[in-house]
Parts: sequence; structure tokens; C-alpha cells
Amino acid sequence: MSEGSESLDACIGHNVPAQERLTTMFSFPVVTWMGNAAAVWSGRWGAVSRRAQEVGCSREAMDQQARRVEQAVVTERAGDPRREALLAENQRLRDDHRILWELLEEAESLSKAMQQKFAATAWAMGVSLGQLVTLVAILLPACRVPSRATVGRWVDQAARQAGGLLRVLDRVCQAWVVTLCLDESFFHRDPVWVAVEPHSMVWVAGQRGPDRTGDPWCALLQKWPSTERVVSDAGTGLARGVKLLNEARAAAASEPGHRPVEPVQVGLDVFHTEREMQRVVSRLWAGAAKL
Repeated sequence: MSEGSESLDACIGHNVPAQERLTTMFSFPVVTWMGNAAAVWSGRWGAVSRRAQEVGCSREAMDQQARRVEQAVVTERAGDPRREALLAENQRLRDDHRILWELLEEAESLSKAMQQKFAATAWAMGVSLGQLVTLVAILLPACRVPSRATVGRWVDQAARQAGGLLRVLDRVCQAWVVTLCLDESFFHRDPVWVAVEPHSMVWVAGQRGPDRTGDPWCALLQKWPSTERVVSDAGTGLARGVKLLNEARAAAASEPGHRPVEPVQVGLDVFHTEREMQRVVSRLWAGAAKL
């Protein structure tokens, strides 16, 4: 067999599959690769055959090793990514792959408690029940997606629990309210009383009716015993409600063992202050225009 046509020596026979030949080639140490490459590049007659017999390797494997050694030298001189950088990048990708699988497993095993928490939070942010079911369907397999009725029961249960907690928090926080902005809104001709604490912009009251007279306003304002000032429009019902509140405070302070309480001051809000000012300016301007 000529040196140009020799393929495999005694170490690797002609009938060995290509994958096995490749595995055998990579089993040689790097130093052996370099020696094989030197024999291939020497150009001496018989050097490749003698080297193949010495290390137990085929000429085909030696040619491949020589090309790979050459490629490694060229790559190093060209400044391409080093092996360490490639290994680090490979490890980073493996970590990302592991994290994604963990997130997927967590999503698939999303507990019922987490689903209920997700539903209550989204509902409090204004998401409808139909939208809630659509969002949950993104996180869960189709066979585990809850129905709209089930999500509705979760939301209703969370609302009842939050309502009980809020009633306790309201009683604790009522003593800290010293200023109230009051107004009346209407829904289908039904009055809705609105109270806002202006410094924190907390909506502390929203009550429907029953009417706009002073007695219901007085009953509502008595929930905030530390109130010192009320900002509102010039509504007669509101004004009478504050008047009744001050009378009730004065009567309570006159009893033995009660300290005197300053009456609640009333002021117009910015909108009505400007409107009242425009009325005065209009009257003055009308008189000036006659002159």
C-alpha cells in the first residue's frame, strides 16, 4: 500500500465506523497531536508512516490532527475568543437554561394559594374576571386553568377578608385625620358622599345617600374625632352637618371629665373660592363699567 493511499493502520482498521475513528483520534494527548502534526509537515518520505506505527495511529487521523493544530495556532494569533472565554459563555448559557426550566416548572406547579393571591391582586388593580382567566392561562397548562366562576369566588373571598381588615385599620387611622375635603357626587340622581384626606390623598369615605341633609353629614363626620378643618363647597347640607358636629362637640365638652374641643373650621375649596372671587370681581367690574 502506498503512503498516499494508506488510511488506517493496525490500531484502527478499515471497517471501523467514522464516529469511532473520531473518538479514537481525540483520545490521544495533545503532545501526540503536535508530534503527529510535525511529522505531516516535515515532508520527509516515510515520516508519516513511521510516526503512525510509533504512536498507534492512522495517517488519516494524523492529517486531521495536523489541520486542527494549524487551526488552533491561526485562531490564537488572530485574537479569536479563547477557550476559557468560550467555556465561560457556555457555562452562562447552561445557567440561563437551568433557570428557564426552573421558572417553567414553577409556573406549571403554581399553587392554588398563589393563584388566589394573583387573582386578588389583579382584581384590586382593576383587571376584570375574564382578563384574569386569560392571564392565568398563560402561566398554567390548559387542564389546570380555573374557570371564571372559580376566579370570581376567589376574588369575593379576598374582598370579604380585606373588608374586615380595612374596618380595623379605619378605626385605628381615624384619629390621624385632621383635615377633610368633602363633596357630593351623583350617580343616577343618588348622592354619594366623598371624603378625602388632602395630605395623603387617601379616600377615607364613599357613602351612598340617603340624602344631602345635615344630619347624615354630621353622623359621617363624627367618625373622625380629631378633625380640625373641613374644605368643601358652599352646599347647605354640608354646612349644616358641620354646624351640628360643632354643637355635638360643645355639648360633649360641657360634661364632667371631658376636655374642651375646638370647633371645626370650614373653608371653600380652590374651585369654589375662585368662583366666589369671580362673582365679586364681576360686580365690581359692572360698577366700573357704568362709570
